Amino acid sequence: YNQIANPNLIKPGMKLKVPASLGKKPAAIVVYKSGTAQYARAQESTWKDVFVKLGLFSDDQVRTGPASSVHLQLSNQTILRLQPQSFIIVNKIDKNSRDAVFTLQEGNLHASVESMRKSGGRMMIRTPSAVAAVRGTVFDMQASAQSSGLACYEGQVDVSAQKVTVEVPAGMGTYVEAGKPPLKPFTLPKPPEISITEP
Repeated sequence: YNQIANPNLIKPGMKLKVPASLGKKPAAIVVYKSGTAQYARAQESTWKDVFVKLGLFSDDQVRTGPASSVHLQLSNQTILRLQPQSFIIVNKIDKNSRDAVFTLQEGNLHASVESMRKSGGRMMIRTPSAVAAVRGTVFDMQASAQSSGLACYEGQVDVSAQKVTVEVPAGMGTYVEAGKPPLKPFTLPKPPEISITEP
């Protein structure tokens, strides 16, 4: 791992790299990848290609290219689907997998969060302008430097910004401009109905 030709010549004072996977379980594992996607380890500036079964740890980063997607699975079976041209940071997963914190720096994310009510934990998705806290739900979140948007499909998501929190139930959404509180939750538009007519 350290590319040392003769391991008998490891001397006091040498700096050695130890794979994070030897010391702890990953916060998330890549279970699907399409297109181009890269990751960088904590405090490293080198970006490498994402691959299925890649383990991610605290402060690791993932970014997707155009027409690309990466799905991350947490130990509690929660799935985070990172959409094209998105950038996420793993901030914290506690040792009991009760609390999970991610930063969606840019782009879009679809989350299917398994219920965390039994464990008493919660998941938080931060963006540059808001924080979404959930215990078990399905939602989409969009982030940019100027704004964030959230659409809740199942359960409830609490969205906070500027010391104001709004509860967003299923079928509702909210929008947050940087430096402003979240908008009052609004009803999401219904998906289009598709009808098939016989010729």
